Amino acid sequence: MIGEWSGWKNKEPMIKMDDYFVCQVSLNPGSYQHKFVVDGEWRHDENEPVIVNEFGSHNNVKLVIPKRAYLDEYHTC
Repeated sequence: MIGEWSGWKNKEPMIKMDDYFVCQVSLNPGSYQHKFVVDGEWRHDENEPVIVNEFGSHNNVKLVIPKRAYLDEYHTC
């Protein structure tokens, strides 16, 4: 996986677990565009949210929310 968090320069390795692949990247809260590099070809996941980038191709986009905001929203006493 590669994304804007590294300036589209560093590929993060993905590990196969059962029928899917996983990758862990530490990110600050915000919105991040990314793609997958499969056999040297940059691809997006058609089953995940996408945006059209400045070149007219598609990137996946992930929203990282602050951990505290998530806990506040779903916390019950």
